[in-house]
Amino acid sequence: MTNKFSVFISHVSEDEAIAVMLKNSIERVFLNSEVFVSGRDLKGGEIWVNEIREKLRKSSVIIALITEYSRDSNWVFFETGLGFVENKSIPFCVAPLTMSNLTPPLSLLQSRDYNEDGLKKLLQDIANITGLRIPQEIPGISEEVNELKKYLSLRNNNTKEEKTTSLHEKDIVRTKKSEEEIREDAEIKNKISQIELKVKKFLISQLLLVDSTYKIPPQKELQMMNLSDIDELGRYANIPFDSFIITRLGIEKWNIPAANAPQWKTINKIKGIESISKDVSKYIKD
Repeated sequence: MTNKFSVFISHVSEDEAIAVMLKNSIERVFLNSEVFVSGRDLKGGEIWVNEIREKLRKSSVIIALITEYSRDSNWVFFETGLGFVENKSIPFCVAPLTMSNLTPPLSLLQSRDYNEDGLKKLLQDIANITGLRIPQEIPGISEEVNELKKYLSLRNNNTKEEKTTSLHEKDIVRTKKSEEEIREDAEIKNKISQIELKVKKFLISQLLLVDSTYKIPPQKELQMMNLSDIDELGRYANIPFDSFIITRLGIEKWNIPAANAPQWKTINKIKGIESISKDVSKYIKD
């Protein structure tokens, strides 16, 4: 069986949904790939910087998602630069930006545009770096690029509406949250809580099975502990679980969209949660 390899998608939080779309495209073609999408803000980076560094170090390919939101991101530059020496970083430009908009140092790298031809070339780049082969014709590429276009259209329309809305009008909108919007926020929180609970139950069940040479608290005490502390015990006891999932859950929990947030921001959040849930399913079967 071919060994697994990992891909790291560097992006800003505003582009979470696009990063997840790209993750799905790569994992569909390369069944032995693990694509890491980490939604986080630069100002909170110190909390999980060691885990980010480890993921970058182990990644065979680092893809820098370049959009209007990330084109000046120091964090994206930093992550991309870590792969420069090993020639494993690829800038991937999202419309309206193209490769021609890149400036040094990103313009010094082999880059691609996020369109049908560019996505095919990116997949071929990954194959070349990892020493794998992919078919000349890859079904589903057109549909995936069309999904991106629909999302970008939605995001652009919402952004224009935000810019033309006066501060007074925004205040009115904030005070008139519909019941549907409020329910949606609760659903997002509930989805995150459900994943946290599933992960916590799994880690506790595994901790209770470890060798007695490890000092593991009794079950009642474990149930009272927070997820990050349980995860720390899991690492200590070598429980097979990706701790970076815990970090991503924490990030999603800190930045739940407001009830009156633009639709594209809500889609970003839902895509991020779905990505985490998919990664959790690799360890926990329903």
